[in-house]
Amino acid sequence: MITVDVVMPTGGSAGGGVETILYEWSRNIPDDEIRLRFFHISPGQADYLKGYKDQWTLPMPEEGMDKLTLEYCAKAYAFFVQQQGAPDICLATWIPLVSMACRAVRDSLELSFPVISFIHSVISAYEPYGLGGMKELSAADGHICISKIIENEILSADPNAFTLNLGNPINPVEINEYAPDDRTICFAGRLAPEKNVDYIIQAIAKAKDKNWKLLIAGKGVFMESLKQLSKELGVEDRVTFLGWLEKPWESMKKARFCALASDYEGCNGTTREASSIGMTVISTPVGGVVDYIVPGVNGYLYSKDKVENLTTILDGISDGILPICDTDACKKSVEPYHTDKYFANLKNIFKSLVAND
Repeated sequence: MITVDVVMPTGGSAGGGVETILYEWSRNIPDDEIRLRFFHISPGQADYLKGYKDQWTLPMPEEGMDKLTLEYCAKAYAFFVQQQGAPDICLATWIPLVSMACRAVRDSLELSFPVISFIHSVISAYEPYGLGGMKELSAADGHICISKIIENEILSADPNAFTLNLGNPINPVEINEYAPDDRTICFAGRLAPEKNVDYIIQAIAKAKDKNWKLLIAGKGVFMESLKQLSKELGVEDRVTFLGWLEKPWESMKKARFCALASDYEGCNGTTREASSIGMTVISTPVGGVVDYIVPGVNGYLYSKDKVENLTTILDGISDGILPICDTDACKKSVEPYHTDKYFANLKNIFKSLVAND
C-alpha cells in the first residue's frame, strides 16, 4: 500500500479545475493499492470531494493564522503528519508555496518522503498574489506537470529539475444526436478577465460571414458586460448565454467549433472534451492546448495580439481556404488523455517515486 498525501491550501468547491481533477483521482485510483489522504490547510469540509472518506481539514485555525503564509502552511501540515503519520509521497498541490511548506515539514521532522509539486497554472500567475514562485517551487524534489508550457517554465529555471508531463484526464463526451452547424462556435468556462470571451464576440462581429454564432456556457462577473458588448456590436441575436451547466455539451451539441482566447491556462479540459466530440478547436497557444493541437488536423492556433487574427481564421473557414477538421482526427488526438490511460500512467508514476526514493 502506497500512501500519498495530497496537500491543498483550501477545501475548494466543486467545479474548479484543480478540484475537478482531484475528484477524478478520488474516484479512479484503487484504494487497495494507493491510499490518497487529502489534507486541506484551512477549516471546512471539501465539497468537491463529494464525501470521499479520507479527507482532512484543520479543526480550527490558530490565532492569527488566517492567511496562506509559509509558516501557516508548514504548521498545519506538520500537525497533520504528527497526528496521522508520514506518507510515502507528498503531493504539494495548487500553489508553489505549498511545496516549500511541505519540504520544511519533512526536513524539520527528519523524515524521508519525496515532495512532488502539482500546480495547475503557469508559475507567474501565482507570484502577484503572494502564493509563491519558482523559488518556492524549487523546494520540491520533482514536479508532475499538466502541460508542456508549465514543464518548460520549470526546466528553464532549473535545467536539472525532475519533471513528468502527465496532462489531465478526460472522459470522452458522449452526446445524443450530434448534428453540428458549421457556423456555430462554443465556449465553456468562467467568464473571467483572463478568458477574454469579449475577443471571441468581437471576432464574430468582424467576420465577413454573418452566419457565425456563439454559445457561451459559464458564469462570472463579466457576464453582464459581455451581454452589453454583444448588443453594442449588433450580434446579440447571434450570441447565446447558457449560464453555468453541469453538463454543457448537450446544450452545445450543434457547435462545430470550440473557441478559446485565454491569456494563460494550466491544462484546459474544455478543449479536449470538445475534441473528443469531434469539434475543431480554435485557440490561443496556451497550456494544454499546444500539447496536442496540430493546425489543420484537429484545430487552429492564433496569437491574441489583434482581434483580426481570430477573424482571419473564421473568414478562411467560411471561404473554404481553411478546412473544418475531420471529426475522427479530432477524437483520436485526445485518446492519450482518456481516463483509463491517464490513471494507469499515474499509478506507475506513484510506484516509481516510491521505488526510487
